[in-house]
Amino acid sequence: MTGKEDVKLLGSPVYRKVPVLIHNGRPICESLIIVEYVDDAFVTAAPPILPADPYDRAIARFWAAYIDHKMLPDWLGIMKAATLDARLEMVK
Repeated sequence: MTGKEDVKLLGSPVYRKVPVLIHNGRPICESLIIVEYVDDAFVTAAPPILPADPYDRAIARFWAAYIDHKMLPDWLGIMKAATLDARLEMVK
């Protein structure tokens, strides 16, 4: 394996998924986990990504999970379709 397959295996050997953040040589995988890691690891470097209020954080997590589990798979399927006609058929 090379390239993307290597990164997927390094980051998530069980699920072989992207995205993967490699920080200091250590992999962090899954979108929301990466966001939370960045907030924790760089707390003094920039304003936080997620809201401070627990309810608002829960809402942000809800929408992040919704995008990851409901929207992204469809979008990736459309983008991987071989032809424009196949893409248009998937959108219907």
